[in-house]
Amino acid sequence: MRQASYVPSFELAQIEMGLGNHGGALACLEHAVVHRESYVIFLKTWNTFGPLKREPRFQALLAQIGLA
Repeated sequence: MRQASYVPSFELAQIEMGLGNHGGALACLEHAVVHRESYVIFLKTWNTFGPLKREPRFQALLAQIGLA
């Protein structure tokens, strides 16, 4: 039997972006910020999230972590 393993929300957000689900990606990123996942410091420069840069929710996340 396989053991369950942890997948960071930041990585799930990348999968959601690949599937074209921007809302799901934003939800995962919000979860990542709340839980202080280390990769959120790269949120502003990570190319995967480029299509979200004009989204108010994305801008709010950047402001919340001091990258706005």
